Amino acid sequence: MSDDLKGAVSIIFAGFCFALMGTAIKKLSLTMPNEIIVFSRNLFVLICFIPFLMRKKNLINLKTKNFRLHIARSLSGLSAMYLYFYTLSKLPLAEAVMLSYTSPIFIPFVAFLWIKEPIERKYIISAFGGFTGILMILKPGTSIFNYNGIYGIVAAVCASVAMVAIRRMSKTESPFKIVFFYTLISSIISFLPLTGKNIIPDNNEMILIFVMGLSGLAGQFFVTTGYSIAPSAKVGPFTYTTVFFAAIIGVFFLNETFDIYSMTGGVLIACAGILSVSNIKI
Repeated sequence: MSDDLKGAVSIIFAGFCFALMGTAIKKLSLTMPNEIIVFSRNLFVLICFIPFLMRKKNLINLKTKNFRLHIARSLSGLSAMYLYFYTLSKLPLAEAVMLSYTSPIFIPFVAFLWIKEPIERKYIISAFGGFTGILMILKPGTSIFNYNGIYGIVAAVCASVAMVAIRRMSKTESPFKIVFFYTLISSIISFLPLTGKNIIPDNNEMILIFVMGLSGLAGQFFVTTGYSIAPSAKVGPFTYTTVFFAAIIGVFFLNETFDIYSMTGGVLIACAGILSVSNIKI
């Protein structure tokens, strides 16, 4: 099996894991407040760091001179998480996932405003296609317009800010350090709204929390593996398999339906995202 094929398979596995994570979050939202779900997600990942932190070498390597960037990345990433989880509770699974996958469309514009990266013509074209897809999913001005989708778009913008912050830190900070500080800061901040509340889940909720945390970690592992063994332009398009898996789960297990406008909008967003991460020059 070639590296390109291995990378593509890893990204497809990640897509399934993230769709499963979204399903668990959607199920949890029926009985748990959004802020508890977010904290549970962060706490699960933080606990998984404990075995790595027991090694003295890893503790020493956590020293950083970019704490402000870690704060910016954490605040933007945590905001995206709150908004995305809320969108999952209000929209069909595949639509919520698709709206979250508009972040590649926003990244070039955030990078231009923040770190002065030039905007290529293809990014403008992909933004136009992506926004058209967004309008087809949200359907503003119609009787079926769901304003909750706007939270999904804002989540994607926040996620793009987080990605640009990671890009700025990547030259001096290791992936382990970036993920650890994000998880630590997010766990602390997301705990604050829970003060004085009953946050003890029942058995069914514990199972869903475990599925949410484990599938999210597995998804991150497969994404990292995929991008590490194959060029992003070749495996990036496969990230949209998450939407495919989410649609299947939504139709067969959550009794969700989609109209032709939402499906067409999803295709436009996927094409726009693929264009933005490809090596195509326009």
